Amino acid sequence: MRRIVVLLLFLSLGWGGVASAQKGKKPRPKASGKTAAKTAPSAAPMSVAPIIGATVLIQTKGGDTLTGEVLDLNAFSVRLRANNMESVIPFESIAALSFDTAKRLETTPLLQPAGENFLRELNAPLKAFQLMNDETRTGSSYTDYDDQLIRLRRVADKFLQKYSASDNQSEARILALLAGAIIDYNAARTVWTLKIGTDGTLSETETLVADVLALYPEMRTAAVVGNRFNADKLVGGLWKRATEKIERVRLLLKSR
Repeated sequence: MRRIVVLLLFLSLGWGGVASAQKGKKPRPKASGKTAAKTAPSAAPMSVAPIIGATVLIQTKGGDTLTGEVLDLNAFSVRLRANNMESVIPFESIAALSFDTAKRLETTPLLQPAGENFLRELNAPLKAFQLMNDETRTGSSYTDYDDQLIRLRRVADKFLQKYSASDNQSEARILALLAGAIIDYNAARTVWTLKIGTDGTLSETETLVADVLALYPEMRTAAVVGNRFNADKLVGGLWKRATEKIERVRLLLKSR
């Protein structure tokens, strides 16, 4: 069965476990670099579909179509081999992908409107994303942010799973943006967790930090502190990218 890029959402909690929870209000993480919470709730990793080695068909937002063998898949990109050459495709540039090459994505018009049921049920996740935006607009405690992220995932995951096999191009783009926003919020949570017990900065030797800087290179300049990076600015930058994705969803809905 065809899988839209939202399948990649289920990778987002696989970035590592976290420590046990500490109740109560914590200092709020802003771009100014305030101290984060001392402890963090635990999160169980989610299982990942065994798709390494599968043939994937990717349609980029620029209109290109790529077909190849999946070599690696992480929270930010997919690496594939095509014509004996390897390529790394950031999720940010992907409009849709499929693991069923029998039916090519380009046979479906890019301007195909989203279905009425899809649009009606989209209201619930959009409200959940708005609540998350409200929570993070002026900062949040670790505990409050973690609680809000759990509530967001409960609503968004249900919607993403229901429509993950959609062949509709408009729906695929909206699903990809929602999934990307969830990934950004999860990455922000992990960066915050990595910050606990440090001086507020992180090294690029941390895999997640390197992935974030590779996907959003503009954060390198904004967060750099010597040869390390301000964790709060990375968190704030990821929150901003997530908000931008949801705004793009709203713009897509206005243009229909």
